Amino acid sequence: MATGDVNKIILVGRVVREPETKLTKRGDRRMRFLVQTNEQWWDKDANEKRTKTVTHLVVVYGKTLTAIVGKCVSRGVLVYVEGQLDIRKWKSPADASESWTVEVVVSGWGGRITVLDFNDASPFPFPHEDKDEEPAPPLSIKTSVEKDTDTSGLERFLGEERA
Repeated sequence: MATGDVNKIILVGRVVREPETKLTKRGDRRMRFLVQTNEQWWDKDANEKRTKTVTHLVVVYGKTLTAIVGKCVSRGVLVYVEGQLDIRKWKSPADASESWTVEVVVSGWGGRITVLDFNDASPFPFPHEDKDEEPAPPLSIKTSVEKDTDTSGLERFLGEERA
C-alpha cells in the first residue's frame, strides 16, 4: 500500500444470514455472512418516505475474529463492521463464466466487529440486571478520591487542596 492511501469501510447494519465457516486453500478458517444497511430519505416530488437497502458480503479471517463471530454473531443482531473493500474475480464451476464479487474483508489489526444489539437473544447472561439488587453507583473522580487516602497526585492534577 502506498503512503497516504486508505481502504476502509465502516458498516452498521443487521445480519441477515447466519455466518458460515469454510477453510481457505491454506487451511485457515474463514467466516462469511451478510449485513443489510438501510438509507431513508423524504422524496419531496412523490411526497413519501423512500428506503434503499443494500446487502453487503462480510468475510472474516483470523483465529480470534472468527471465534468472536462464531460465538456472538447470528441472524438479526445489529453489528458494527470495520474492514477493507475488496473486489474479487472468480469462475463458476458449472459453466466457467467469469463473475465479480465485492466484499468487506475483516482481518488483522485493521478489522473490527462489534455487536451493538443482540436482538434479545444474547449469548451472555447479565447478572447485574437482577431486579432485586440495587445497581452500583457510577464511578466518578469524587467517589474514587473518597476511597483513596493518598490523593496528593490527584490534588496537584486538579489544582485543589483537600480539606
